[in-house]
This record gives sequence, C-alpha cells and structure tokens, in this order.
Amino acid sequence: MLEFQNVSLAGLKNKHLNKINFKIDQGENIVIPNWTAEYDVFFMAVLRMKKAVVSGKIFFEGKDIQEKNRESLLRYRRQIGYVPVHKGLLKNLTVQENILLPMQIVENYNEKQMFERFDELKAFFLKDIDCDMPASTLSAEEEKRVMLARAVSASPKLLMLNCPILKVELQFKDNISNLIHDAVICRKLLPRNSSVILSTEYSFWTGMGKDDNFREFSLTTLFEN
Repeated sequence: MLEFQNVSLAGLKNKHLNKINFKIDQGENIVIPNWTAEYDVFFMAVLRMKKAVVSGKIFFEGKDIQEKNRESLLRYRRQIGYVPVHKGLLKNLTVQENILLPMQIVENYNEKQMFERFDELKAFFLKDIDCDMPASTLSAEEEKRVMLARAVSASPKLLMLNCPILKVELQFKDNISNLIHDAVICRKLLPRNSSVILSTEYSFWTGMGKDDNFREFSLTTLFEN
C-alpha cells in the first residue's frame, strides 16, 4: 500500500532522516515506538508536505505520489485519516461539523449515510460531549476523542496516529488507549483492509503489551545531524 524507497527527509533542529526504506501492506499495523518530535517530519512526508522530502520516492498503491498533480494529490490525501500530536480540529466548526467534514470531502456518502456514520461514532467516542458546541470549547482529552472520531469517519485506507496520548491528561490516558485498541486495532470502526501507522511513547507501547497485531519499525537509527 505505502512504500518509501531511499527517502531522505529534512527534519527539525537540523536533524534529518536518511535513506528510509519502509513498506506497509494493506490491512497491516505498524508501530514506531520511542516517539520524539523529529518523527513529525515522517508523518508530514506521508501527507506529502513538499519541504520535507529531500530525495527518494514514496509510493501509494503502486503510484509515485511525488509525481502527482494537485488534483490527484488531493484525492490521495482524502484516503488518509490522521490524528496529530497537537491540536488538529477546526475551532470555528462544531464537533459534529468537524467529524462530518472528511465524509463531505471524499464524496462517497449521501446525507443519510453521513449522519448514520456520525451517530455510530458519537455512540462510541462522544457519549458525554455536546456535539453542537464549537470545537474550541473542548478539553485536551475531549479534543483527542473527537480527532479519533474524525480520523476514522470516512473509513480511510491509511490511518496515522502520531503519539495520540502525548497531550492528554494523565488520568485520561487509559481511556484513550482503550478507545484506540477497540476502534482501531480491533477494527470496530475501521475497515479490516485499512492500514495503521502508530507512533508512540515507549511507555504507551509497553502498556499495550506490545500488541502482537503490530509490527515494530524504528526510525531512531536513521537520524543524522
């Protein structure tokens, strides 16, 4: 599904990721443990931020995404669900509007299907959240739950979770971990043929018991100053 061939990326604080050879197959789960801020550049490369990619090729479903025009690039990005480390919701929209947005963008859902999917996500992630409230009113833990719901809402082919519990208050980390396990790893709210890339702090990864459903991939040895 997704493959990096000798990809070098410009990172943060003059650190670079060099010669990444990486592949994730359809339906596969990969974990990148020992998260650091420099890993953000890896995720940005997958999302096709031009500045990050210095050299090499990135393929998605056999097609070089470096060579895509703007229209085809947008189609590619619509197949990706993403939960960033930091805040990622549109604050001027309500919770419901944020979650509906990916489904509106991919244009694979009619109105009835969108609201049925929204109700399913609300029941799983957002039972105690007023979804008519602006996203700007949410706590860090609530926002993370909404970001998870939004990321899976349009059933993406590739889901990327960039250290999803880092900015969550300590007392809520277990709850977020359980939601990720059930919704994503057990595929309760994600198609079984979707692929997942999870980067995480090592404590979170060991807390999950180093889940056998994931294959580990390390970026640490690829950093150069």
